[in-house]
Amino acid sequence: MMTAVGMVRAGLGLTILPGSAREIRAEPALRSRPIAAPRFRRPVSLIKKANRTLPAASELFLTALAQAFAALEPAP
Repeated sequence: MMTAVGMVRAGLGLTILPGSAREIRAEPALRSRPIAAPRFRRPVSLIKKANRTLPAASELFLTALAQAFAALEPAP
């Protein structure tokens, strides 16, 4: 979370963090706002090194994640 906050501090964009994130309160120059939308959606990306295989546990996680996303309602 500190990396995300550091990127915001540097003016590189914004971030979404849980309201309990201590990093938000540690940065008085930054503002936070709650997200009030009941069905808030955002894109999720997974990143891995090119030309590398993943450990078995990571592959299982990716499979479970793909299944969970496939079960979600399509975006309106």
